[in-house]
Amino acid sequence: MGHKWMWNDSLGGLPGEDFLLEVDPLLKGVRAKLQGGYGTSDKLAGQLAPEWAEKLGLRAGFQFQWEHLMRIGTR
Repeated sequence: MGHKWMWNDSLGGLPGEDFLLEVDPLLKGVRAKLQGGYGTSDKLAGQLAPEWAEKLGLRAGFQFQWEHLMRIGTR
């Protein structure tokens, strides 16, 4: 289980630093390192670039959702 399970858009994203410190003091500063683009699995994340499509033997423009990125990240 990674940081994605902590993300909640309706609550403003990741839990606050105070909460993370209560969970474990070793989490100090980790929130700042996890900033970036987040999305739910039902949203489009992007398209496969032509150069990567050629390298991977796939068609350019293939659309993928955040869910696909999450699966890739767990392998």
